[in-house]
Amino acid sequence: MKPAMAAPVIAAESPELDAEKERMRQRDEYIKGLQTGGYSFSPPSPIKVDERIPVALWVDPAKEGAQLAEEMKKAYPESAARVEGGQTPWSPRMRATLTGVDFEITAVEGKDFDGVKDLSMIGRTEWRWTIVPTKPGTKQSLHLVLEAMLPPALGKPWEKVLDREVDVEVTWWWLIDHFWEKYWKWILSGLGSAFTALVVWWWKKRNGGAST
Repeated sequence: MKPAMAAPVIAAESPELDAEKERMRQRDEYIKGLQTGGYSFSPPSPIKVDERIPVALWVDPAKEGAQLAEEMKKAYPESAARVEGGQTPWSPRMRATLTGVDFEITAVEGKDFDGVKDLSMIGRTEWRWTIVPTKPGTKQSLHLVLEAMLPPALGKPWEKVLDREVDVEVTWWWLIDHFWEKYWKWILSGLGSAFTALVVWWWKKRNGGAST
């Protein structure tokens, strides 16, 4: 008769794991319970290199994204073709950040602004930036992150990410400026040599003319 096999022992979960599972459950419930709001965003394209362009994000708990987008098109006609709208979870405190490798980006509140705002419950909240493309090129990326801030105990904010491509056109002034920046030593050296040759030619001509 074969000996009976012992039943497998199932290790009990640690109190730390139980606590973490409960925290994640509370996080999911909190995010699920967030109110929905509308947003509109105005990524421009095409634009010219070195040109200063305003970019805006609106979030409103009481309006649909399509309605916000139509209002934004009137406020930012230069970007009307690219203005978009949609829906997003809304919380009383949110952060918006805009980045792009080939752009200088400054929030209207200043370089030290961390993007966090207390949102209005009855109207739109606006984030605005000024962007300056630093070089020409197609499909240059703007990266917008909109975060719904959560209670500290529930961990990192909920994120909505919008990546948009921007075409940046070159200008004659940019070409001239960057050609000079790259080759100014060679240009000055060439001008110096040409000027020296002109002086020598003038001197020989003068002395030659005086001797006849």
